[in-house]
Amino acid sequence: MGNLLCCGSRDDRTPDNDRGRKGQRTTLSPDRGERSVTPNRYGQAVYEDTGERYFGDKYEAYRQEAHEAGDKMALYAEQSQQAWQRGDKGKASDYSKELKAARARMEKANCLAAIEVIRPQLQPRATIGNMPEKDESKGDYKPLVQMLQNSTWRYPKLDLHGLYVREAEEVLEAFLDTFSKNKTEKQVCVVFGQGNHSENHRAKIGPAVKGFLRRANLKFADDVTASGNHQNRGAVIVYL
Repeated sequence: MGNLLCCGSRDDRTPDNDRGRKGQRTTLSPDRGERSVTPNRYGQAVYEDTGERYFGDKYEAYRQEAHEAGDKMALYAEQSQQAWQRGDKGKASDYSKELKAARARMEKANCLAAIEVIRPQLQPRATIGNMPEKDESKGDYKPLVQMLQNSTWRYPKLDLHGLYVREAEEVLEAFLDTFSKNKTEKQVCVVFGQGNHSENHRAKIGPAVKGFLRRANLKFADDVTASGNHQNRGAVIVYL
């Protein structure tokens, strides 16, 4: 599989995202703005205007935590630079350590948010590993791949809505690894949407998914079965 970066880094965040707040009928996700939501009969919630999923309070809380940690990172980076410029190397080092700790909090919160998206797509008793420690000496850090490596999936279909690009790539890698090893399916479906709720309506997940599949030398085709005009670009069939 292709090389990936760590999940949910600060540069994944889009500047026009609104933050959902507890008790309000709004939601925050990586590629959506503010929407009103109503619960369905399964205890989940959906967007009233589009019918798309709302990912729950835990998801929102984790994304909020990650957002705040990202803000702290920016603050500590600026303070560290200022301390260095005035010759206070000790203080600059302290702020650098605070920045590193904030980054770790952000990465953990984003990974836990991603798990909240993926959990309903796993078997009820599927194993989800703990988030691994980051080891710079070991190269690529793929926490979601490791957390999901022993999981079992409900269906040969993966929905990547609600994930950042890097999270989507890691989850996709874990998903494809599982079905490739099990050899229970000749093809699987990967859903990513058309980017209607992305910043400037520019799709991010779809191009990333297709790029990943090309790097992995996997054949795929647009899934047009859900579209009456055979122009659906929000999903692909991957041939294993």
